[in-house]
Amino acid sequence: MLAFGIARSLGKGTVEKLIGRINGSAFEGWLDRWGGKALFVIRAIPGTPSDFISYLAGLTNMRRRTYVLATFLGYIPQSLLFAWLGDTAMGWFWWIVMAGFAVSALIGLAGWAIQRRSNEAGRRRIRPRASATCI
Repeated sequence: MLAFGIARSLGKGTVEKLIGRINGSAFEGWLDRWGGKALFVIRAIPGTPSDFISYLAGLTNMRRRTYVLATFLGYIPQSLLFAWLGDTAMGWFWWIVMAGFAVSALIGLAGWAIQRRSNEAGRRRIRPRASATCI
């Protein structure tokens, strides 16, 4: 609601300072054309940037009531999915933790191997030359 209100009251110039330049975005036009239906679909998709969408919605002619209703209803499927994933993940908790440790170890070993190889290549390039002595 805060991002929507900022965009609605302060306008496009302020929004562009907050989220970056908006060049007549096709997305903004789509949101303006389809209104609450588009917002509902966007909100139902997990991982979409919430504040960005709220700022864009505030720049359209969407009514505040439509914004609130579409946002509320759109977050229901997303919340159910996250709740289900969280519940399911609890059964796999230790496997997930161990996988995280394994991935971290692999990244650490890869970094160590790359560093070692880089150091060896550097040593080969800087071999001392036999100096010729002039008498």
